[in-house]
Amino acid sequence: MFRKLENSQPIGRMATAQEVPSLALFICSDEAAFLTGIDYPMDGGFMYLRG
Repeated sequence: MFRKLENSQPIGRMATAQEVPSLALFICSDEAAFLTGIDYPMDGGFMYLRG
């Protein structure tokens, strides 16, 4: 199932375990101070295939 999901991703792979907390740390950092109320889909572009 994992391989099937991986092959369906436009980016060609599944997210790594480090990519999710990396985004969370960025959002909590001073570098993201100007960001407000936006979603960050971490789906490798999958949402755009279904939209």
